[in-house]
Amino acid sequence: MTVGHVFRHVAELASSKFPATKHPTFNKIFDVKVFNPECRASPELAQKYGVSMENVQQVVAIQNLITSDLTWWNPARKTKPQNFKAASAATSPAAGIHDPTGGGSPATCDFCSWQNLTAEDTFGRIEGPYAVTASNLFKYGAPFQGVVLFKHHDPLSFNFLQLSDLLTVADGWFTKAILQAQKEKEKIHTSTTPDTIEEELLSEPPQLYPLLVWNCLGRAGASQFHGHAQVMVSGAPFPSLQREYNAVMQYKMRDRDSIDGLETRVAKKKQEEKQGSNEGEADYYHDLVEAHGLVGLARRLVIPGNATHSGLSDKNIDIIWDDKVSSSATSVSNTGGGGKENNRRTTPELSTSAKPATATAHVSLCPTKDAEIVIHGSSLTCPAFQMVFYAALRALIDDLGVESFNAGIYNIPIDRESIENNNRVSKVSTPVEIINNSAPSSLPVVARIVSRGRLSSGASDFGGLEVFAGASIGHTDPWTAIQALDESLKRAIEE
Repeated sequence: MTVGHVFRHVAELASSKFPATKHPTFNKIFDVKVFNPECRASPELAQKYGVSMENVQQVVAIQNLITSDLTWWNPARKTKPQNFKAASAATSPAAGIHDPTGGGSPATCDFCSWQNLTAEDTFGRIEGPYAVTASNLFKYGAPFQGVVLFKHHDPLSFNFLQLSDLLTVADGWFTKAILQAQKEKEKIHTSTTPDTIEEELLSEPPQLYPLLVWNCLGRAGASQFHGHAQVMVSGAPFPSLQREYNAVMQYKMRDRDSIDGLETRVAKKKQEEKQGSNEGEADYYHDLVEAHGLVGLARRLVIPGNATHSGLSDKNIDIIWDDKVSSSATSVSNTGGGGKENNRRTTPELSTSAKPATATAHVSLCPTKDAEIVIHGSSLTCPAFQMVFYAALRALIDDLGVESFNAGIYNIPIDRESIENNNRVSKVSTPVEIINNSAPSSLPVVARIVSRGRLSSGASDFGGLEVFAGASIGHTDPWTAIQALDESLKRAIEE
């Protein structure tokens, strides 16, 4: 074994000044990139945390090119505020859980005073009636990483309009972040050939990977009690999503090797176009939902094209929630007692002037963590996707007693019309391959939600099996979870 230079810290490794980082063995295993993301801090925020108002940080991304493992390093994160250092006697009135901020106020919660005590992205904020964006003052993703926070404090108390606004604001943030990435000269280099990379960036737009993650409360990884989600546009692919995408492509190719498989796909595609399905050509995702449907664990929501966000509560809008997820329209009877064969409002004839919004949900037979519910839709702003996402969260919180959860949304399509109107178009990857003009419809937007259990539990639900083996142990029976989802969606439709 050759002993090379002894480095003092990650930033020194990333500086590309040492022979070790130019060695072929190092370069065929590791890729090292340096990002310098920026944000703006108000005078109050800068004084409180001792940062500059025109804030520039250094984020080092190190990726194993063989295993796809990825780690971000930013020394500024050592100083980020943490609400959950000690339990508080104060409780949240809505959820009955410990709130270290004493119920939330500008004096105790930065997010309750977001105008003054949160940072702002270089492209500004995206604000809706119930949610608003901020830049992450202690970044790990680059070139852009921010937060979308509720304007109200309690993280477990939100209605459909509030949740819908959070997703809509997030969608606006992704579009703005990618537009900004196109306008700014990327401050990036690698430890191997920085000159080549810089020249490439001048001629080629950056390859970008959008992701939304929501860590609800400390047990799920949040540092702030106030309800918020993380949004990021990464310059490096996310390992698990890359592995999933590779598996999806392998599954597609395997089916193409079979004549019967090809004929089946053609028949399914014709049926989906007729039904207005958004599963499209993403064969694995479609079959995953159908496989769960065959055992009664999948559902479909259809909202007519003439419905609007404000009109979803209109009793004259026909909303269909059923278990007909199969492309062959085979109905799966629900023997669990909690599901509904066809929950719908009796309404006049529907307008056919617009394509209906469709989303599916299934309770996973192989959950990453407990009670995993997976939603497929067409976009973050799709009414059906938003309603099923809302119903799934409320099912976990209200019906299954979950007090902490993780949610993630990926395969996020971007408003390509806005982006392509600019001179320089970014490569928006979902999750690892460049999307062409037609590709966003070929992959569903995927939301995954898992329970992290009750806050009163002193034991972690994440151990060596999950960390090293990538396996999990199931707790909540999937058929219990699908019954809870049925009841929750019924309530959401009737709101």
